[in-house]
Amino acid sequence: MNAMLFLTYEATIRYLRDPAKDPNEEPDLRQIARRLVREHGFFGTRGPWRGIEITLIRDTPSQGLYFLLYESITRTFGKSELSTFLAGGISGAAAWASTYPIDVIKTRWTTSACGVYGGLTDCLVKTMQQGGWRVFLNGFGATMARALPQHAVVFSTYELIKSTLNE
Repeated sequence: MNAMLFLTYEATIRYLRDPAKDPNEEPDLRQIARRLVREHGFFGTRGPWRGIEITLIRDTPSQGLYFLLYESITRTFGKSELSTFLAGGISGAAAWASTYPIDVIKTRWTTSACGVYGGLTDCLVKTMQQGGWRVFLNGFGATMARALPQHAVVFSTYELIKSTLNE
């Protein structure tokens, strides 16, 4: 699904247009969805939910760690502005760090052309063969540089809005 979002509307329509119909007729979105599922399966290589499995594998433990760390830090040090800011940044960076290699596989799987990988395991094996274990750290520094301030601001904003609404 992630890769499908990057196609233009015209490219999607061109791909999905039924050649037996009038080329000037605008297809119905329900027809497009039915055809996608019929031809590629719901979770198939071009199906509407392509990559949902690996996304769940990545996000479930990541989100658990994210909120566990945030709550642990703020319960230990209080919910002052500084502790909230630091707890948010630390928990966000730790959550990303814990699942970053899985994110590399998810990104390669969901953005690759159909047929490049036979499945998630094949994607993992080919990725390892092409770049070794270091390929799983490509972009890690940039992700951490983004994660710390982003999640610090997210939780600071959350706590600010929550306290404002409680007044």
